[in-house]
Amino acid sequence: MLSVIASVALLTACGSQSIESAVAEASRECPMYIDEYTTVTNIQLEGHDIVYVCSVNEYLLGMEVTIFQNPEVISAMKQEIIKSIKYNSDPSVKDLVRMCKKDNYNIVYRYVGSSSYAIVEVRVLPSEM
Repeated sequence: MLSVIASVALLTACGSQSIESAVAEASRECPMYIDEYTTVTNIQLEGHDIVYVCSVNEYLLGMEVTIFQNPEVISAMKQEIIKSIKYNSDPSVKDLVRMCKKDNYNIVYRYVGSSSYAIVEVRVLPSEM
């Protein structure tokens, strides 16, 4: 469920733009509804992290986001995200990966519980993309 976010066209605005301008442009597309549980509410740059802030509807999910704080669950989520990034044929995703590797940017998915406000982060390093 939560790893579905990786299949979103990560930054449709990449092309020849800088990471900063691509993130700013992509953020203007928010909110982006991913599925019945997950909405990307913001995309922001924090140092060398491109952060996708995702609200998770805990009521519909039937559990708090804290259930995903287990290291094994985070590892499984990360592997699904990496797979989605590596095998994505969308040119904008390929551009993003190229830019992240070239400029050493991480991709971070920050899942925030809608009622608990608990946070779970999954970080993908350039070397893992």
